[in-house]
Amino acid sequence: MRQKQIFFLFPLYFLFFCCTNNTPSITKKNLINNNNDSLIKEQESHVEKIYFNVPSTMRTAYILKKAGANYDASLPLDPSIATEDFISDQQALILGILGSDLNYTIVSNKNQETVFYLNSINVLGEKLGLGNVLNQEMKNRIESNINSKDSMQVLVTDLFWHVEKSLNEDGRSSTSALIIAGGWIEGLYIATQIAKKMPENEKIKSIICQ
Repeated sequence: MRQKQIFFLFPLYFLFFCCTNNTPSITKKNLINNNNDSLIKEQESHVEKIYFNVPSTMRTAYILKKAGANYDASLPLDPSIATEDFISDQQALILGILGSDLNYTIVSNKNQETVFYLNSINVLGEKLGLGNVLNQEMKNRIESNINSKDSMQVLVTDLFWHVEKSLNEDGRSSTSALIIAGGWIEGLYIATQIAKKMPENEKIKSIICQ
């Protein structure tokens, strides 16, 4: 597992967000000068565009596995980072990164690692006020299906969909976008590192080009 190299990802996120974000932020000035509901709907619409144009991290991990890539324990971020102190924007970005790493462990049948990442995601979820989504019922469903890769793929995809839905409904679309961006950046990072080790594999190269 890699340790502190996450910090190089923060500038990448802001580049991603600046390139995709053309909507106004929700500031006090905007709330005074604009209709609040229409502004929130505009931001939600923008996040949906980002969501549907960014490749699924589960799909990326699955394609990498199908292309012949073996699990590399040095690539995912150390899940213990979830216990460190970060501002909320950084926590959201890290949540997306760990979500991508979680998908990587699931498709690779690394059950123990999957548990570690799920626990870390739960810690970050609590910090971000997402206890209503990462609740005991969801935890029980995951624990019951931890040995079923197919079931876990469905559960985790459903989990993150509800996380993003909850954030958007609470008017926190920028936090949702951060999670999406973190997952996308991490998926791309893993794919490029695998491509370096398997330069002859054209399928992996095509994943990166997408």
